[in-house]
Amino acid sequence: MSTEDRREIYITGYEAFNNGDFTGAIRTFDPEVEWDFSEMPDGRIVRGTDELRDYWATLIDTWDEFRVEVEEFVDGPQADVTLVRLIATARTSGLRFDDPAALVWESSEGRVKRVRFTHDRDAALRDAGVA
Repeated sequence: MSTEDRREIYITGYEAFNNGDFTGAIRTFDPEVEWDFSEMPDGRIVRGTDELRDYWATLIDTWDEFRVEVEEFVDGPQADVTLVRLIATARTSGLRFDDPAALVWESSEGRVKRVRFTHDRDAALRDAGVA
């Protein structure tokens, strides 16, 4: 799969996620995808598209607004990285967050197999073999 094909998969997924279309967001994910949220407050690793869809739904319910803005796509020799900003407004307090983060994507045969969320962008780039 070409870099452009992978980039399109990720961008389309982010757009679907931001529109609340979780089914569309995971369309190209392997059914057994592993998504590592261990740096999030609940510290979970989610396995499978059903569990991931449920996790996202619960996450979104916490916020009045929650979206992911892609700043940059990096094609690495071991994985791809999207440098993103998490934009959110807390439902109860109204506090607004604008957090830089990164996601490390591992794909094969046209399917997303593993994703790791991190606030450490440099570590994400190292993991992808870029830095």
